[in-house]
Amino acid sequence: MKEVTIRYGLDSCGLSLYEGAEPASLNCAVDAFFNLGGVPFFLTLVGSPSVVPLSAALPPGVTLQLHLARPRGSTSPRLAQRAMSPAASSATPAAPVTLEMPMVGQAAGADATCPVSFEARSNFMAESMAKVAAATESIDRFSRLSTDMSNERTLLAWTRTGMAGLRTAFAYLAVVGTESSWEIPLGFARLAMISAVLVAVISGNMRYIAIKRLTFLPVPPQHFGRISMHWYETVLAMSLIAICCCMYANGVKKG
Repeated sequence: MKEVTIRYGLDSCGLSLYEGAEPASLNCAVDAFFNLGGVPFFLTLVGSPSVVPLSAALPPGVTLQLHLARPRGSTSPRLAQRAMSPAASSATPAAPVTLEMPMVGQAAGADATCPVSFEARSNFMAESMAKVAAATESIDRFSRLSTDMSNERTLLAWTRTGMAGLRTAFAYLAVVGTESSWEIPLGFARLAMISAVLVAVISGNMRYIAIKRLTFLPVPPQHFGRISMHWYETVLAMSLIAICCCMYANGVKKG
């Protein structure tokens, strides 16, 4: 951050120059501080007739003299002397104060300032905040829609898992024990596989309903309350362990 000093008559002010500050914003700040009422002005170095543009590229510690702009067709060297005289200030009522602010979306190189009242600036800020809120709501709506569609794809994956387990259970029916004693673990493996199919279908639907309910809440809770996958994994593991024991011991064969 840099700081320059601007003098106008007997008054002076320090102006902080931040990197990237727009010249129109700096001119607006100077206009408001000296209560110029939107009258055009220009700056020069103290003791020099050269005009200096007000921008963030100025070196720090520079002292500038403010002059009111000469009206078109006027032959007087400075309008500032007339404006600063007590007689002129007492004879002419003060004009309403307007600020100059950059035009939104204006092309570079064009006239970057226009007189805008405080009420117009407030309306502009209110409209901008309303547009930002509408954009945020739209993004949130599409995000919830994407979550809902992902939840549906997860439900279809659970359905495919249950159908795959059902095919495996039918494959178990084609296997018989080599001895009658192996029919007990084989029957347990079949029962556990059918149970895994039912648990997959029930778990998938319950998890889908829980996520569906929480997706469209204004503020989703920290814990979703989904049913755990441990039940499905436990029943499936029991079926696999039983059939593996039968196969390791060579106690089953195709019927």
